Formats: sequence, C-alpha cells, structure tokens
Amino acid sequence: MDSPSQVWSENIVPAASGILPSAPPTRAGALPARRTVWPSVVGIVALVIGALGVLMNAWGVLMMLVPAVSPGMSSVNNATMQAFETYAPLLLPCYLAGVVLAVTLGVSGVGLLQRRRWGARLVWGWGWVKILQTVAASIGAALMQRAQMVGMVSSTPVPAGMPAGMPDVVMVLTLIMSMAWGLALPVFVLVWLSLRTIREQTATWR
Repeated sequence: MDSPSQVWSENIVPAASGILPSAPPTRAGALPARRTVWPSVVGIVALVIGALGVLMNAWGVLMMLVPAVSPGMSSVNNATMQAFETYAPLLLPCYLAGVVLAVTLGVSGVGLLQRRRWGARLVWGWGWVKILQTVAASIGAALMQRAQMVGMVSSTPVPAGMPAGMPDVVMVLTLIMSMAWGLALPVFVLVWLSLRTIREQTATWR
C-alpha cells in the first residue's frame, strides 16, 4: 500500500500545479459539429441560375411582344408568322412567370447562403411552381416550333432526302431539351430537401 505522502506527491501535487498526466483521456468527449457546405453550394447555384433565368425569360417576353427582334423573324412567310401569333399568347405568360420565378430563385439562394429557414421554404415552393411553368412553356415552344416548320415546308420546296415527319421530330427534340433544362434544378431541389437529414438541418436554422 502506498504511503499518504506518496499519494500526495503523485496525484494532488501535479493537479494543483497544472501538470497534466501523460496518459491520454479514456472518456470520449463530444466532437464539434461540422458545418455543412450544401447550403452554400445550392445557394450559389440558385443565384447564378436565377440571374440567367431573368435574362432568358426577359428576352422571351421581348420576343413575344416585339417579334421583329427575334432572329430571322423579319424574313419569314405568312404561315410562319401566323404560327408565331397563334402561340405567343400562350408563351407570353409563361415567360413573365419565368422572370418572377427566376427572381424568387435568386432570393431563395440568398436565404440558403445565410442558412435561413425561409430560404429553404422559398426554394421548396419555387420548385413546385417551376415544374408547372416549365411544362407549360416547353409544350408551347414545341408546338410553335412545329407550326413554324410546317409553314416553312408548305411554302418552300422540300429538300431532297428530307423526311416528311421532320416537323414532328423537331417538336419532340424541342420538348425534350426544354424539359431537361427546365426540370433539372427544381426536381433536384425537391428531392434534396425531402431527405430526412436535410430536413433536420434546416429545422435548426433561424
């Protein structure tokens, strides 16, 4: 058995003098929480895509209101212009809504960068409305593209080897590309924010 003086010298004196024991601690402590990076990444993407969306949809609004600014519209035939005038009333509200949605996306990006709960809620709502706007705008653009192709083919000689169903092919390609471009981000946002871990993180935001 150790003497009282030995116990004092081995335990009390080092503790009082601030000398730490050389052995590592055996009790596990709580590790500091790591700061997630996805809000910054998604927020920056939202700002960039939002700015591009404002420019693209504003240009679409301008083309619907002033067809002469559209490339090639000054030399089109009557059938093509008629197709443009038929679908412009459908596309104009879609482009106007696209401007508003693009601004909303940019604002939500700011909220995500600041880790605000309203930013997550805003981009969640944006995702659902953006899907509807993309579907309507893509269908309208595809139908107008087909009508313009039909008007061009009917008024000019068909080149040799050109398939008879070329307007339908162009319509399908336009629809696919428009859908792929417009739905990628909103679908990702809705799936990402639906994850349990992400919902738990955003619930702790201010």
